[in-house]
Amino acid sequence: MLDKFIDEVASIIGSRNIYTEKRRIYAYTRDYWPYMLYNEILKDYIRYPSTVVAPENEYQVLEIVRIASKYNIKMIPYAGGSGVLGGIYPDKEAVILDLGKLNWIRWFDEDSMIIEVGPGVILIELENWLNKRGYTLRHYPQSMPNAMIGGLISTRSIGQFSTGYGGIENIVKGLHIVIPSIGLVKITPTPRRSVLLPIDKMFIGSEGLYGIITDAYLKVFYEPTYRIGFSHTEKEFKSNVKKSVKLMRNRVYPDLLRIYDEYETIFYYPDIGWGSMLIGCIEGFNERYLNAKLEYISELLDGLEREEYFWRWFKTRNDVIKWIYNLYENGLGFETIEVSARWSNIIGIYNIIREKTLELNGVETATAHISHFYDTGAGIYFSFMIRLEDYLDVYFKLWDIVMKVTSSMGGSISHHHGVGFVRMKYLNLEYDVEGLKLLEKIKKVCDEKNILREFTL
Repeated sequence: MLDKFIDEVASIIGSRNIYTEKRRIYAYTRDYWPYMLYNEILKDYIRYPSTVVAPENEYQVLEIVRIASKYNIKMIPYAGGSGVLGGIYPDKEAVILDLGKLNWIRWFDEDSMIIEVGPGVILIELENWLNKRGYTLRHYPQSMPNAMIGGLISTRSIGQFSTGYGGIENIVKGLHIVIPSIGLVKITPTPRRSVLLPIDKMFIGSEGLYGIITDAYLKVFYEPTYRIGFSHTEKEFKSNVKKSVKLMRNRVYPDLLRIYDEYETIFYYPDIGWGSMLIGCIEGFNERYLNAKLEYISELLDGLEREEYFWRWFKTRNDVIKWIYNLYENGLGFETIEVSARWSNIIGIYNIIREKTLELNGVETATAHISHFYDTGAGIYFSFMIRLEDYLDVYFKLWDIVMKVTSSMGGSISHHHGVGFVRMKYLNLEYDVEGLKLLEKIKKVCDEKNILREFTL
């Protein structure tokens, strides 16, 4: 069946857009999931897909999906591969549908500040295109140099400036989606609609289970003229959390805000001694307005400190690969897990997760920071350093603790990395039996023959 599928697809997209050699498909063997990275490093274990197909427009995607349904070929949509949870977890039967050639910037409505782009557009390239014209998407995840728009939308991504500009769900104003059982559905961009279900919103965070995003309409902003950084330290993490709640309750939203616990503070800011560091920035077009806002922030935080602490982070914020290599050379691996919680339970979740994960053999450090703030709570991001010799044995025990503690205390098991392979078995903690039934019924309606990613509970 696979040979027949390849032959029919080749007649539509050409053999040049079909890859089967190992040297060509190695890049599609995993995303940035650390567990598979260390499996490859420590055990030389790699999972290859059978084939990669790379269409050049959305109608080719529609035809490929039709042919896959005909031959019952399992497909995994791929848009950049910058996820960290095993969303790309192929086997010898799977076909990767690479959306990287759907990389157009097709239409820009400057009056409405909405731009139409393909799912294969790399985020940094779109941002550079906009910056040259005085605009910005202001969506700055750490994966910005590699991430593609389709992957960001399908995992419900968020960026470092989320407190001021929102997540990807606030940016998307319309979508085109190829749904296997339905066809190509087009949702045009509008400021807001009240027409039964907002269909496009159903596919933000759907991770390739229900359909394939083939076009997107995104809101853009004017690029700010001024940016002012600030910092504030407290003796304890929980004290800085209380200060940030004061900002949110008074509707004084910095465009970027981060709070480090005492253990991450000593790592990033050893010169300040023991304590919790808060950094942030505000942006805009009028210096008088920004200075007045900064003065109010200072009042609510009981004083500000050196702006340099913000810029120190900003200039090195994406040096992840360098950090990974340094850990590896010292016999350590890493994992990061983000969850969300209400203000009333976030410190409790933080304390218990630190306590329980540090009891695991091989877990050397457990630190955290908060970098996405809301009126009702925040996303909290845990980082773990793990001895390489224990990494593969302790990995899923670590995840089990974080997921179960978070859920049992009323938090959400994912804030912005999505589900991938790792979190799939914990969906019952988030939605209970009835919620899972609903997700499964939606799956059957959208993907009757189950050719896309499936629930691997």
